[in-house]
Amino acid sequence: AWTAFLAGDPSEARSRVDTALRKLPSDAGGHLLAGRLLVEDGRWNEAATAYSRVVELDPADPSGYLGLGTVLGSSGRYAEALDVFTTGLERAPDSLELRYNRGLSLALMSEFDAAADEFRQVVDADPEVLPARENLAGVLAASGRFDEAVPVFEEAVLRSPTDPQLRIMAARACLATDRRARAEEHIEAAIDLDPSFEPARRLLD
Repeated sequence: AWTAFLAGDPSEARSRVDTALRKLPSDAGGHLLAGRLLVEDGRWNEAATAYSRVVELDPADPSGYLGLGTVLGSSGRYAEALDVFTTGLERAPDSLELRYNRGLSLALMSEFDAAADEFRQVVDADPEVLPARENLAGVLAASGRFDEAVPVFEEAVLRSPTDPQLRIMAARACLATDRRARAEEHIEAAIDLDPSFEPARRLLD
């Protein structure tokens, strides 16, 4: 079933995983794959059930918590997703994916300071996790901590220089801290990367 899934044949993967789970209903890996296939089909409630089964069968594996929490978050159930990611971290405290997703849940609940703490821990553990760095900058800005956000944005831009949206976000933070010249540089770079960002010049007005 996994081979079919990785080969891009979801129909065959569904058939095989259904057969496998009829014979081995306590196989956590089978339920994990079933959850992924159900997500692809948009069957969120059934996917949540599959991932819950993974958590029940293998509570030390972060994959089940990641799947379940992501499904809940995608359905707008942010508080429930946060609970799942929190429990997962208690069982797998070294999982940066769980910590990152816990940060996302907190951010979506407008708990920006707590989200910043989670994203910062991910960045400190692995500086190459660029989404964590970008989200750290974003939540710092969202909570009005622009002086802290600017250097984080600058480091994110260094690591991802071809992202025009990131440049615009960095420009906004620079303007909020009276760094107009640097804001202009970010806006010009964004427009060079994508001319559709031309309206961003209005930020300088």
